[in-house]
Amino acid sequence: MERDEKDFDMNRLDRSSGSRRWTTPAVLVVASLAFLAGIALAPANRAIAEVTEGEKREAFKDGGVLANSTLQESLVVLKRLDQRVERIEKALLEVVK
Repeated sequence: MERDEKDFDMNRLDRSSGSRRWTTPAVLVVASLAFLAGIALAPANRAIAEVTEGEKREAFKDGGVLANSTLQESLVVLKRLDQRVERIEKALLEVVK
């Protein structure tokens, strides 16, 4: 009986060392397959967008464009004021004469 028990223990040791020998490569293979599957499935979750140029709103205009429109508006107002001042001057000249 002693022989059978020793043989049994030896067989158990042989099996455990054999399974340990395959554990590391098996883990590496499974990890590699999971990594490759992740790479293959990644593009399906990406979104594709186009950049379109729309009309720029007043708040988003840069300084030069904003200043140009402001100067145009100021020019119109100054022309009206100049016409009014000219009419006032003519009226005063008529009163003085």
